[in-house]
Amino acid sequence: MNEMITFGKKMNFRPLVISLAYFLLASLIAWDVLAIVNSQNKNWAWVIGLIFFALVAFGYYPNVLPIEFNYCEISAKKIRYYDHGSYWNRIKMIFLGKASPLKEIATSEVVDAKFLGKKSLVKMAPTIFYPMILIYFVGIISSVNNLCGFQLKLADGREITLSLSRDKIYEPEKTINQSEKALELINQGYTLSKS
Repeated sequence: MNEMITFGKKMNFRPLVISLAYFLLASLIAWDVLAIVNSQNKNWAWVIGLIFFALVAFGYYPNVLPIEFNYCEISAKKIRYYDHGSYWNRIKMIFLGKASPLKEIATSEVVDAKFLGKKSLVKMAPTIFYPMILIYFVGIISSVNNLCGFQLKLADGREITLSLSRDKIYEPEKTINQSEKALELINQGYTLSKS
């Protein structure tokens, strides 16, 4: 049996494109403002744009990548996942986009695997109106309210957490069913390696 279960969303260039869009928009607005006030040095507009780029690319996205782009593949033989363990890895992922590498471990290395979080879905409290700027953050807020995933303990003592939060908010029942199958595959791989 060569079954493989996938969770999450693969990395793409959206974080980099959005960061560049902030750079361009902030630069153009700053250029216009500097032109209105008759500033002789409009090149400061590009510096302001770079500041916005840095805030988004190096401040915002490294913190939300583990929630938004948390792709993993689980089979009885191996687990492949994005390594969000360090800030530097997350920065590289922003610039590599689809070419971001998946880290791989054998299920025979996993000595304990358990589900973390609640299996029930926590819905966001209804509000009258969301300001349009917050619409973009609704998915992230829902994911944070529904934190769940796998905690894997490896034979060498390391612990790895794989998030399923994004999947849970979009397809809660399917995600919980798939998570149970995935845990069976991990345990099956560990058992087979010991026999």
